[in-house]
Amino acid sequence: NEHGLKAKGITGKLWGEAVKGSISHTGDLTRIQLGAKLAVKTLAKRYPSDLWKKINGDSQTTLWVDVPDKSLAGGGKTTLTLKSNLQGVAIDLPQPIGKLKNKNSALEITTNLEQEILRVGFLYADKLRGIALFKKNKLDKMLFDRANLHLGMSRSSLPKNKGLKLSGHLATLNIDQWQQALIANNGGAVPSSDLNQLDL
Repeated sequence: NEHGLKAKGITGKLWGEAVKGSISHTGDLTRIQLGAKLAVKTLAKRYPSDLWKKINGDSQTTLWVDVPDKSLAGGGKTTLTLKSNLQGVAIDLPQPIGKLKNKNSALEITTNLEQEILRVGFLYADKLRGIALFKKNKLDKMLFDRANLHLGMSRSSLPKNKGLKLSGHLATLNIDQWQQALIANNGGAVPSSDLNQLDL
């Protein structure tokens, strides 16, 4: 109607996973809210990176898609926000990032839907924040380009070079554990080439 699009009890699929949700209109945007149990392997298949090798499981998630009214006329950007407590997801990395499957750790991911690139910002509990960039290749598939994993909650930005940057401030870091984790992730005798920049 003249006040926008509204709906309740929506069912469907997102990236092959069953979802339930609703549509509402507030101010100058339409919000689509979806709930789903999202598997890590689904995200890994859609956005390939060696980083997924250390993460497994699935967790209940809530997804908001905000579509500004002016985007229909070619202005404004559609924003996607995903939140989860990661219950059911294990992260096989040393502290302060690693977690057990039965533990809760709040995760928030935000991005704007664009055609050729995908910029993803994320907050992980009170331990980590960061930003990642994916670029579309000639086969029309989004591939990992670069990211900054920033320990702590101060501002982070994309690194200048391709690959993975680990930055931030912390009292202690077990270098041996991280080196072993990265070697295992690469399946060889040297640390994974994904992590090629340090600023700690």
